Amino acid sequence: MILKILNNLKTLVLILFSLHLLTSSALADNSTDTCYSVQLASVYNKNSIYLKLENYPSSCKLISLANLKAVRCGCYDDKKEAHVALRASRKRYHGSILVRTYKSRFIEKLDIASEENKRLGLEDKKEDRGSEDESIQDSTTQDIISLLPVNLWIQDLTKEGEFSVQGHVNVIAQGYPQRPVGKHKANLTLSGELELKYSEDDTSIVSKIYAQGDSHDVKGSSQHNERTFLRLDELYIQHDFEDDQIMFGQSVRFWGALEVNNLTDVFNPTDYRTDLFDSSKLGVLNLAYTHYTDTGELSLIVKLSEPDRDMAAQPYLYYFFPVAVQPGDLPGSPIPTPVSLGYTDKLNKETGSRPSFFMKYSGSTDTEYAWDYSIIYENGYDSQRYYTYTLSDNNTSASIQENAYLVNKVMSYNTIVVGSTLVKIEAVYTDIIKTDPLPTVKTATGTVRTKKLSDYLHIGLGLEHTLTQVYNEADLGLIAEYYRYEALQSGDDYFTDLELFEIYQNDLFIGGRYSFNEGNDASILTGLLYDLDYDEQVYSFEYETRLAELFKLKFSYYYIRPTSDANTVTAYSLMGTHQRLSLNLGYYF
Repeated sequence: MILKILNNLKTLVLILFSLHLLTSSALADNSTDTCYSVQLASVYNKNSIYLKLENYPSSCKLISLANLKAVRCGCYDDKKEAHVALRASRKRYHGSILVRTYKSRFIEKLDIASEENKRLGLEDKKEDRGSEDESIQDSTTQDIISLLPVNLWIQDLTKEGEFSVQGHVNVIAQGYPQRPVGKHKANLTLSGELELKYSEDDTSIVSKIYAQGDSHDVKGSSQHNERTFLRLDELYIQHDFEDDQIMFGQSVRFWGALEVNNLTDVFNPTDYRTDLFDSSKLGVLNLAYTHYTDTGELSLIVKLSEPDRDMAAQPYLYYFFPVAVQPGDLPGSPIPTPVSLGYTDKLNKETGSRPSFFMKYSGSTDTEYAWDYSIIYENGYDSQRYYTYTLSDNNTSASIQENAYLVNKVMSYNTIVVGSTLVKIEAVYTDIIKTDPLPTVKTATGTVRTKKLSDYLHIGLGLEHTLTQVYNEADLGLIAEYYRYEALQSGDDYFTDLELFEIYQNDLFIGGRYSFNEGNDASILTGLLYDLDYDEQVYSFEYETRLAELFKLKFSYYYIRPTSDANTVTAYSLMGTHQRLSLNLGYYF
């Protein structure tokens, strides 16, 4: 089995490498000179509206790297000089790290002041900064010096306060021109998120609340989608030292690099009441200690909770369990006719409420090609779950319940920038701690069916090559991603990928991202996700833009075509063939 996986990966790597050589050959004339830079912050494009540029030194650069944006200050040839700037920046920006970047790309990017003027539609008002031969290091060093303790104390005196509020309110209209029988043809969702932050010296308290309401939940009970709720996502306190940070409370963490699906984003479970293609995460209680090095950070995290998960009601399109259980679905059970099936929202944990332990190291290399990487080890509950069917005493109904089990897990996600090409890699190896048979069907008299869980590998490889200024200032990103899931043990007594509702087991995504670069973050993302095993297809189109600085508009279209094999039950086939149109208008403050 291992040899088969390695052979498949070898073939894929050769294909991706050949494609990369073809797409990057045009870069030969570009300068490969690099320098050291202090990275103050980085966010994914979808969250870039929260990047407050006015909070950073005006001479720093806003760097766009495919699916994320980063604020970087200075371009230093001397690593020791860069370390001095790094130490100074951490007085205010505690998560700052040292990275390598191409000199040419750094110089060409807009500085923070120019980017703000571009966003506001103003002309670039350049200040007199001395002679033309003044170096980048000189101007940036002045900003870094302004972060030293005395200057910070003066800035603190002029602050209006230490309390900040931000958030957004969204109105989302969705229609389903094609859908399974019994599902709503449309729904209107109102959602909002409010983040409150209080800071004093090096201590911060953060709270984030999410609220959602569904139009069908105000109608008769039989029409309810059960998607109206108030949720506390984050409530934590953190304290920053010079090179360390401690944190305790409920929070959401994002881990990953790929575009379509993040295999390593396992810390927070997905809320089943949100949209399948715009899902959100449940906050979890955790305790973390982080130590910052010159080029990265080491975190020790104790995850203290595994939350139960509610699910939307059956009329909602993305309730993906069947309405009834057929006799043949539960081998060995005594049901002679179909019985109704309900979902039990109580998570069954293998060993009760024990914590999960994580150790994570993230860093950047000093090599010619910018490589950002993270390596994570987990001992605790796996993010992949299995399900148990339980029949009622009189065998007239059944319930399905989610089960969590213990694993040892090693994960890594990486991005490597080679000229205009971004290479993305995510990999997961999972070792099941308890290998005993697990119940999958229960009756009033006991367990009638068991199965085992297999150790598994899950790997995702991706390329995104950017063609700059294809039309005026617009860039075009060509995206290819491949996902592979392999169980390391197999047989009739083991769970299959289908029974675990694993979607990305042998899938290829081909798509493109068109960025208008007109100062309003307008972009189009479109593509096809194709399942090579079960001939399933997902077509997608997304357009989003920012309006008048405070509003964000997003339109999306999805067409899901499940397998046509009636004997193969996948997660998509349970949802059925459908089309989804969505219009999302958000107000951000």
